[in-house]
Amino acid sequence: MINVAAKRRGEQVRTEMPNNVAVSGHAYLSAAMRQPDSDDDLKLVKLPLAKPQNCDHTAKVCKKCVHQWNWDYKIFLERTAGGRRLKTELPEGWERRNAVTD
Repeated sequence: MINVAAKRRGEQVRTEMPNNVAVSGHAYLSAAMRQPDSDDDLKLVKLPLAKPQNCDHTAKVCKKCVHQWNWDYKIFLERTAGGRRLKTELPEGWERRNAVTD
């Protein structure tokens, strides 16, 4: 996901946390970038979690925008404590809402 204002300026905003950074499992989701033209194993990335009132919906993930991240990323909610907590806050069928089919 790209910050629209930064894109207009010709900049790109980094959305993933570096995998070599030790971060609590409560602070991020595990995800893999969708690559429709490739059968290769997808590289896991860490997407930072935020509360909806603190989320900018471009560089962080919250319960209001996780379905949009699901367009570009395969989200693994069960892999981190933050993901499991977020899963309890999401409505049934959230992953099918505007989702890209595999």
